[in-house]
Amino acid sequence: MFGKYQVIRRLAVGGMGEIFLARQTGVAGFDRLAILKSLLPELAEQEGFVDQFLDEARVAATLNHPNIVSIYEVGQWGGLYFIAMEYIRGENLGRLLQAASVGSIPVPLPVPVRIVQDSALALDHAHHASDTEGKPLSIVHRDIGLQNIMVRDDGVAKVVDFGIARAANRSTRTRTGLVKGKLQYMSPEQIAGKELDGRADQFSLGIVLWEMATQQRLFKAENEFLSIQKIVHQPIPKPSELVPDFPGDLEAVIMRMLQRDPARRFARCADVADELAHILDRLSVTAADSQKAVAAFVQRALGEKLAEATRDLTPSTETPFASMIGLTGLQGDLGVTRAIGTGETTSRGHRRLLTALG
Repeated sequence: MFGKYQVIRRLAVGGMGEIFLARQTGVAGFDRLAILKSLLPELAEQEGFVDQFLDEARVAATLNHPNIVSIYEVGQWGGLYFIAMEYIRGENLGRLLQAASVGSIPVPLPVPVRIVQDSALALDHAHHASDTEGKPLSIVHRDIGLQNIMVRDDGVAKVVDFGIARAANRSTRTRTGLVKGKLQYMSPEQIAGKELDGRADQFSLGIVLWEMATQQRLFKAENEFLSIQKIVHQPIPKPSELVPDFPGDLEAVIMRMLQRDPARRFARCADVADELAHILDRLSVTAADSQKAVAAFVQRALGEKLAEATRDLTPSTETPFASMIGLTGLQGDLGVTRAIGTGETTSRGHRRLLTALG
């Protein structure tokens, strides 16, 4: 047990922590799956990391929108910080599109339009959110890309991971000129280290829509310098140059989102969502039909993999705290600490492990 949660298995290891699939149970037969995101114990001892980790929960917890992942709680267990959040039965866009490519599955036009429409509504909510006193939070996600948009098997898209979001209620601040995010999805102003607003996320979302609609990468290059050159200077190809008979109205929306001057983009992401809704109308696709189209696409691309993900819900027999610092054998401890770049030695990791287990 991990407090009120039964840990089922570890799903991923990241730079700051690990992600687990868990089961939450309660009175009157309450039972649901959840995702637990932990902060690695090594980092909890280093200045600033706890605040940075809790900032993600602080930002996301202020948001209540059907297209944003829900935060259940933030807590501590055995000295370990964790965030409990909604389990999304689906996959991120990167893996979804990769599976479709491997299976030679076409991407029907309503699919990218609906996914980006959902994502635009989520981002607009975040950009204009306020705290309990009505003060603007000025949230900018700063890391929108294929990996941070999840698509459920029922066709609903959700924006996830506000770990590096800029917001007024964060206790930590990004130093001026320090760039955060994935380079190939950054706006020109983000690369330049300028002050950002929601239009930076709009540019990133425009890249996502361009790539989904053309099934090609927009700013991928041999190295970071060339990627920056593409983003900042080189002409951005129109989708119609790559896809025959590409709809002119959709191309106009995409190219406006990808204007290098933020003032020439849409004023807010809600305007993007409205334009995409009009495009679906002109395609004679209702909101219900577009969601069904996304669901069908997810099923075709992932199929049995989705069912497999939750087929075995047997709780883990490992001590959750131990597994989070790599106790699957002594080599696991060294592997995790090297992966996150802490420079911690094996012996120090073993000493902490012995202390933790008493």
